[in-house]
Amino acid sequence: MPHRRTSQRSWAAAADGARAFAAEGAWGRLEGIVVAPRAGTRGIFGRARVVADPAVALVLPQAPGIEQADECTAVDDALALGLLAGGAHVARVTSLALGEDADRDPLSWIDACGDALQAASGMVPRARPALGATWLAGGAAAVLASRRDDLAFLVLAGAPVPEIMSRRTPENEDDPMWADSPSLRLVDGLSALAPLESVTVEARPLLVVQGAADATFRATHLEGWRAALLATGRTADAVEVAFADGFFRSIGPGGDVDSVDEAGLALLQRTASDWVSRVLSSAAPRHAR
Repeated sequence: MPHRRTSQRSWAAAADGARAFAAEGAWGRLEGIVVAPRAGTRGIFGRARVVADPAVALVLPQAPGIEQADECTAVDDALALGLLAGGAHVARVTSLALGEDADRDPLSWIDACGDALQAASGMVPRARPALGATWLAGGAAAVLASRRDDLAFLVLAGAPVPEIMSRRTPENEDDPMWADSPSLRLVDGLSALAPLESVTVEARPLLVVQGAADATFRATHLEGWRAALLATGRTADAVEVAFADGFFRSIGPGGDVDSVDEAGLALLQRTASDWVSRVLSSAAPRHAR
């Protein structure tokens, strides 16, 4: 798909010369890279910003085995490029080995991401850790964020709320998809960890971005994240990208995915870049907004 090829080329160019890191634990082993913001890596949006208060943002890897892995690739790359352009160092996991039951018990996946964040953020002196996540990794990021009181920010892009996505209806409660689909098994496991509650545990700037033209992944999910924070007296910055689906693929007038138009991904990238730049350049104390 053109979306994926373009984002992969852009990210590969930005990641040239990146520093490697590794982590291991009872969950398994992973390897990754940390990319520093540099002039000339910001693509069509201009030069990357280098800020005085550095942050290392881990873009969470998707859980192994989910059906939507290909669709997530372009979104993960676009988010990473946006964070980088906004002035953050960006960490990506390049290989991840987990146990066989990661889709049923996501704690090993979340533990791996936590160790990756620790290893990556330690590579940049005085840097604060941060998180970015797309699709089902968004629920994992919310749980992981509850373990850290030092996050510079959290960005959720196209991330459904597991507690909403796991709800059965009388029409589908007996559907074998709940047992057969690795993604839906993962959703059930994430739901049990209460990401909606987790995202409220600590105060930090939070951005939620979602495509507005997806018939399945509706605005209910974006409003779910916001409502959870509102219940604790805070709100989240939220952006809906028009004419884009849950994976920020452009939707044509007839409702079909446009495989050429990359406007949705470009808007995700720009939104993340501008927001992160404001967060990192702000001199005021940081609170979830």
